[in-house]
Amino acid sequence: MILSIITLSGTIGSFSAIPNLVLLGLGNSKLIGIFSAITITSYIIFIPLLTRFYGLIGASSALLITSFIVVGFVLKMTTKSIGIKFSEFFSRIYSNHFLPIILIIISFIVYQYFIVNMSYFYELGFGLIIIFSYYLYLQKKK
Repeated sequence: MILSIITLSGTIGSFSAIPNLVLLGLGNSKLIGIFSAITITSYIIFIPLLTRFYGLIGASSALLITSFIVVGFVLKMTTKSIGIKFSEFFSRIYSNHFLPIILIIISFIVYQYFIVNMSYFYELGFGLIIIFSYYLYLQKKK
């Protein structure tokens, strides 16, 4: 469960990569610093609090909450900075990734709740199949 939450957090966090690179390309390092400050502040608030009450699941959930907060702020500030509507930015950048990410999230949920007695090698294979399928899907969309 913990690794699934962290994986989801990383997936959501990856949505900030392109907006961050856009801002860096425009020379707007001040906003990148603000994003980092928000991330650190969110970690300082949520990790101790949720870890205290929910242990490791709380700590991983704090990462997930921080990912949502930061990605939302990054997307809002990037679209505002470059003068484009959020919906247009989202459709241009992320539309090809929406369906596979939804399928990955569903597969992780199914895996977590219904297929919990797999050995490590089956789990690794499951992850590799997902990554390879995602890659093939993006190549076909290209």
